[in-house]
Amino acid sequence: MSTSVAIIGGGQGGASVAQALRNRGYAGGIHLFSAEDVLPYERPPLSKGMLCGGDAPTWVLPEEFYDTQRIELHLGSKVTDVRSAGVRHMVVVDGAPVLEVDEVVLATGSVPRALRIPGTELRGVHALSCVADLGALLDDLGAARRVVIGGGGFIGAEVASGLVEKGVEVVVVDPVASPMAARTAAWVAHRLEQRHRKAGVRSLTGTVVEVRGRDRVESVLTGDGHELPCDVFLVAIGSRPATELAERMGLPCPDGVLCDDRGRTATRGVHAIGDVASWLHPALGRTRIEHYRTAIDHADVVAADIVGADIPALRVPWFWTDQYEHRVEVAGRPSLADQVVERPGASGETALSLHLADGRVVGVVGIDVPRDVRTASRFIDNQDVVDPSVVADPTIDLRKAVMK
Repeated sequence: MSTSVAIIGGGQGGASVAQALRNRGYAGGIHLFSAEDVLPYERPPLSKGMLCGGDAPTWVLPEEFYDTQRIELHLGSKVTDVRSAGVRHMVVVDGAPVLEVDEVVLATGSVPRALRIPGTELRGVHALSCVADLGALLDDLGAARRVVIGGGGFIGAEVASGLVEKGVEVVVVDPVASPMAARTAAWVAHRLEQRHRKAGVRSLTGTVVEVRGRDRVESVLTGDGHELPCDVFLVAIGSRPATELAERMGLPCPDGVLCDDRGRTATRGVHAIGDVASWLHPALGRTRIEHYRTAIDHADVVAADIVGADIPALRVPWFWTDQYEHRVEVAGRPSLADQVVERPGASGETALSLHLADGRVVGVVGIDVPRDVRTASRFIDNQDVVDPSVVADPTIDLRKAVMK
């Protein structure tokens, strides 16, 4: 019987594990370690509402929860190693052993990919992954008139849409012509590109090879010779799983920490969840999804495994991006598909696409059609085969697309 758990990581996943353990009756000690010195908070608002004048961070759980539920917070404590011996694990903070526990949950999340080019040390060059990053970025954006964003994925596109609506001149530079297509669908990328263009965002295909300026950024240079004046340069070229600790522990990390369908790693008594973890999904195979709902779902499964309860079914991975007046939702793994079926919306434009592999639904992408996305997500859960002709006909109830 486990008597103590150390949760490494103070984001959505870490706090959710603590909550799920108590909800499932775990009576042992729970210790949550975070390198940041603030309570666990939700990260999606960093590039959404908070960037454009939102309030303080949204805490995952209120401060009093940790007190009443006897969860010991170790804020500002960077775990540098976990030394496992048999069924016990020693947590090491800044080189010093501080706590021995029965169970460890790695919830270290993901970190921005670094852009290794001359000039990134200049003031006015930013990344965006935590509240400290956001505070520094907002300080510089106060007087900024021109912003260049390196990377047109979710973070870059969300920031661009927020800034251009505030009157900032925005240029997005990305190596591929349609950066959103890989994570969503070609038709979605096209729609969003049109909307960005209409709003005044300028998009360039290329790479930033140098940041120029004296003590702060004044311009960036692209590989094809464009020099783009700017007051702020945001690096948004994607993220990677924060596996440094897991690798130090000797865990396999080909693309995130390798886990089974319960979050168990290769070391007994060590689980991993959220952005850092590569799990087996019953319908989709091995997946690593960087989104807060995945972290919440992982947390409940791991808590159940630790207390010996029945394991809840994993929901289909799902995430969203808000850009201008639109919400794009993605469920499952559209990249696994060998066929894409588009479904028009009320305007006649495509509003939903189902992504099929051997006739079975493995992914769904929608713009402003949350009900249809939920319906199609159940197709993924059930590993349903659907009739493409029914999917493509908006006059027929989508639920009738399932072939018996």
